[in-house]
Amino acid sequence: MTTTTSHPATAGDGALRLRYLAEVSGLLWPAPVRAGLGVAGGSVLSEFVLVPDAKRPRLLVPAGPGHRRAAAAAVRRYTEPGSVKQRLLLRTLSAALATGIGGVAMRRRFRVCADNGAGPVGTIETYLREVLDPDLVVSLAIGPARANRKPVLQLLTPGGATIGFAKLGVNDLTRSLARAERDSLRSLQAAALRHLTVPEVLHHGRWNGLEVLVLTPLRVWEPRVERSAERLAAAMREIAAIGGGTEGPLRDSPYWTALGDRLGALADGESVRALRRAYADIGDRAGDTRLRYGSWHGDWTPWNMATLRDTLLVWDWERFATGVPLGFDAVHYAFQGAVVRQGADPLVAVSETVDRAAELLGPFEVTGGARLTALLYLADIAVRYLADEQAEAGARLGKLGQWLLPVLIDQVERLHVD
Repeated sequence: MTTTTSHPATAGDGALRLRYLAEVSGLLWPAPVRAGLGVAGGSVLSEFVLVPDAKRPRLLVPAGPGHRRAAAAAVRRYTEPGSVKQRLLLRTLSAALATGIGGVAMRRRFRVCADNGAGPVGTIETYLREVLDPDLVVSLAIGPARANRKPVLQLLTPGGATIGFAKLGVNDLTRSLARAERDSLRSLQAAALRHLTVPEVLHHGRWNGLEVLVLTPLRVWEPRVERSAERLAAAMREIAAIGGGTEGPLRDSPYWTALGDRLGALADGESVRALRRAYADIGDRAGDTRLRYGSWHGDWTPWNMATLRDTLLVWDWERFATGVPLGFDAVHYAFQGAVVRQGADPLVAVSETVDRAAELLGPFEVTGGARLTALLYLADIAVRYLADEQAEAGARLGKLGQWLLPVLIDQVERLHVD
């Protein structure tokens, strides 16, 4: 599955996405194959168009008369954008591609070509056709800058049926995340979930140095219903209960030890030193506080789920973890939703999220330790962002010194057990 945000595209954003596409092309269609906009000569192995266009690239979809249904389905089943305008645009484009009008209008083609006489060539398409379906075609989501950005391919039949979604680990971080999601989903399948539906692992393997994880599609194209607070809370509690729960003082918990180990493994720097001081202060001020611990999704956000009449579809389980303070998902959902969907200033949003800790953790019946849980969440996310080098990747929230660390340090200095 892909994720989208409600922030409008800019010229700079489009250029960054095209640059990302150029980088990914060399991984998916390696030499001696040539791939890119305007590539010509030799034998054309595959042909694509950019949707909605080359200035605002979001998807690379298959082109040609035999792939009209697949192209239309790729656009139609692209994860729901954040605005009505974007949804209408994609619906219009899907209809145009289905009739062939869109393919004619989109004259700039992305082609995958091989020199004549080059012999058999290996591409991500040939690999997936061998292990899954000899007739499948692919569509590529073109995402924004993030350290954990992985190529995500929608796999379709020529008739437009979605076979699955392939996530490709391209470096140490994303390869480890692909393996983590594989393991998480296998554990979730054994949990017999009642309130939510998750993908299943269809295939896992390695090709050309890439980690390839193929997941079954979720029914994201079905009609949505309003997501009630009650259904959301029930799903969060069900996740939290996976693997059972524990309770005990913070400083004696495996979570606290693991967080310290992760922090200690970070390369030294100003932000890391500030975070280590905050960690030590939390231990001094609240180490004896008893907390309850359970599981969390790890990236529980409005854009990683869809609410249907009979279930809550939830994807992107690569950060799933057990043994964390109860309520992390609720804090993450509130903060990320405020910043990404509502456009709130991160510095203001993170402070307001901490102030709302008792309210947010209400579904988990957390009373004492609510504010402490919110601060532990901030420390946990800060360690993640620093370990993933989100700032270096250009992620919007990557520069922790501008929003997270000032609030965390201030709140820890005023910390008392609530």
